[in-house]
Amino acid sequence: AAIETVTDAANKASQVASQAANQAVEAAHQVTNAIASGANFINKKLFHQSFENTENFSTVFDYVMVFPLTLIDAATNKYAQTKEAKYYIQVMLAEGLELFTYLSVQGDELIVMIHCPEKKLKKFADEIDFKLLLDVDVAKHLLAAGNKKDRINEVYINHDPSITDWEPTEYIYGKFDEHLYNYVYKLENGEERSLYSYPEGYTNPFSEQIRLKLIYYLLKAPRKEGGCDMQLSQLIFNGQISGFYPLHNQTKVKLLLDKCLDRFNMPWRQPIEEIRDYYGEKIALYNLFLGHYTKYLIVPSVVGLVFQLVVWGTLDFSHPVLPFFGVVISVWSILMLEGWKRKEAMNSCRWGMTDFESSELDRPEFEGKAMKSYINGKDILYFPRSSLYARMRISFSIISAFILLVVGVVASIYYLRFYLQPTIGTASSTVASVLNSVQIQIFNFIYSHVVRALTDMENHRTDTEYEDSLIIKLFLFLFVNSYSSFFFIAYIAPYLTKPNGADDSFLGQCGASNCMQPLGMNLGIIFGVRLIVQNIVDLFVPYVKNKLKFRSETKGTDLEKTPLSPAERDYILIPYNPMMDNINNYADTAIQYGYMILFITALPIACFCSVINSYFKIRVLAIRNAQLHQRPIPAGAQDIGTWQTIFNIISVIGVITNAALICFTMNVLNGNEYTSVQFTKFGRLWIFIGYQWVMISFQYILSEAIPDVPEKVEIQLARQEFIVNKLIIHEPDENYGEVEETEEHLDPVVALSRKKSFIKTKVKNFKCCSKNSSAFHTKGIKKLKGADRLSDIETFAYPFEKKENQWPEILSKDPHSDVSINFKKVTILDWKENPSFRDRGDESESSIKEV
Repeated sequence: AAIETVTDAANKASQVASQAANQAVEAAHQVTNAIASGANFINKKLFHQSFENTENFSTVFDYVMVFPLTLIDAATNKYAQTKEAKYYIQVMLAEGLELFTYLSVQGDELIVMIHCPEKKLKKFADEIDFKLLLDVDVAKHLLAAGNKKDRINEVYINHDPSITDWEPTEYIYGKFDEHLYNYVYKLENGEERSLYSYPEGYTNPFSEQIRLKLIYYLLKAPRKEGGCDMQLSQLIFNGQISGFYPLHNQTKVKLLLDKCLDRFNMPWRQPIEEIRDYYGEKIALYNLFLGHYTKYLIVPSVVGLVFQLVVWGTLDFSHPVLPFFGVVISVWSILMLEGWKRKEAMNSCRWGMTDFESSELDRPEFEGKAMKSYINGKDILYFPRSSLYARMRISFSIISAFILLVVGVVASIYYLRFYLQPTIGTASSTVASVLNSVQIQIFNFIYSHVVRALTDMENHRTDTEYEDSLIIKLFLFLFVNSYSSFFFIAYIAPYLTKPNGADDSFLGQCGASNCMQPLGMNLGIIFGVRLIVQNIVDLFVPYVKNKLKFRSETKGTDLEKTPLSPAERDYILIPYNPMMDNINNYADTAIQYGYMILFITALPIACFCSVINSYFKIRVLAIRNAQLHQRPIPAGAQDIGTWQTIFNIISVIGVITNAALICFTMNVLNGNEYTSVQFTKFGRLWIFIGYQWVMISFQYILSEAIPDVPEKVEIQLARQEFIVNKLIIHEPDENYGEVEETEEHLDPVVALSRKKSFIKTKVKNFKCCSKNSSAFHTKGIKKLKGADRLSDIETFAYPFEKKENQWPEILSKDPHSDVSINFKKVTILDWKENPSFRDRGDESESSIKEV
């Protein structure tokens, strides 16, 4: 009878589920048919009237997806939905996303507003083990309580502010567990909270930035993981999707922009936390690096400005102060980079990004053969390394051809200077510098498109691998394209044949008696043009594009009758490419760093120019991101990645280039008005070798002497691993239930369990009982021995420690009572204030048993 009952119930449940599934499919078909026929879920006019004045439209919807429509009748201006739009709308509905669709003002595009319900968000976050910040107080509370079911002891983590100012449960990130999230924990003060920290102003742990991250992952993830399996980058590239972006939160972005544009806002005082909360860690990390770099430049910029004035005042471009400044910059560069490693590690820990790259998902564009893993048996896509290396060899062959082309063009420019010099004299150097600046910008533009196509071909598994490969190829070219002319002037031009008709005092093809002067002039022109033009272009080009797109998207419409919706206003903005725009920012800074480090003895004022540039750079970035670009999709970042290596390489090369300038290009070792010592070529060669190895060795010693990761970060990461294992993974203790006598606490505190039948000691210098007897054990109370020594105990308290002889108010209104009130979670016994209590013999034992 029981089996029949269960079978009937199962059959009925199956029928109900089948009917519900059929209804859901039918509803999806009705929705897509309605969209295909041009209908909207609500009246479009009412939609615009309802939302045209809404400032925080982004609080209703998370993302906007724009599909192009196909023109089927030009006479009636009738459009039809594409098959890609129909399919992906069905997929998003089937995966539980909430959509709202309407036509654009021109009626030629379908705008899909995407909202993800919290239930779906929680389920997906649990599925991919997304990491969230744990609540400081709840984590501390649960550690102190222990877990009898999972055989986890009570834990009291020692905290010494002199070692680390971070609390034991501060900045702890753990994977999201929906079951743990749904459980509400009641703290000692009566407040109820979740294990996961709620950002200020939110009723759940999913802040706006976290929501956007999760939904982006959801749209890209495979269907079997609860995602929509949308290769968004490829769909946009193919034109199957016209736009995909999160909406700007107008209230937040205006406040952020005001802070960034404040005239007293220095690069090292940017609102980094607000930038991170709005744009994500990747953009915030670049702003943080730019601020750190600029702050370290303050002292060298002042010194460099003074030295430049000395050079200009004496018109001696080989002044003896310049070698000294080269040494200063070589040491400064390592101190700056080592300081950055420490700051980067601290912020990575605070933002929960310490193992971001190890938990990174595969790129949707990654292609491979579906198979079972040889390691853990899971389903994977396999792409042979041999195929990857073969494709990379092709890429670097093409890159080598581009580099040779650049060298040829630079040589042609300086041949032109050689040809013009007899006619226009020293002005030929200016002409060559201007042409070189133009050539650099043109080749950078062309190569940026080529290098991306080559990296796409290589088929990298993760975004980080893809980005690292792209950066290496990009910087190899940028290095040659940006610096080849300086190497020519500094190290080749002095040894070339002097042009016909050149002044007798001129050296080789330098155009002067010394190549330092034309080198400094060429560096100043190209460096200055790059700084000024780059910032203007960064604002002007997006502004013009926005204006042209606005005209295109509103042509033939009456915006007074049908104003643009917030989604359409953002659609007109320029799309933000989180990878390429970020790479371009770092590349710009790296090239600027190279101009300064590689040839600092030729232009000491370069440091000062870099500081000024950074002041304007952060404002240009703030305006671009807030007003000219669509809101970036928040992206995480553990560190600056390959750029750290590139900056280190530039610092080492800078030692070599400046050593070569001092020994072979400047005349400081050839005897002059400051010194009569004149070194032979052989002597200068040995000085060149010695200078290199002394400075490079010193750089290495400095880098090894300064720890990359601060001690407080190492402690916190170890704490994180331990706390997550206990609170989320529920790893049992091997010594569960054993009596422990440790010295972790500064006060003689005995930890009492919440449950009356379980009492455990964890004290320092506990002298309650004799050595061969214990007053407490895990299952109950033994007969007290040595009770005459109970006066040595000051307090019994859990989970508070006594501070300045004051009891927390929550524990007891009468701290001097013989046995305090039992609050179920906390019990206080004060023996010292009432010495007579210890003389009550069996009565005292029974009182403890009652506890």
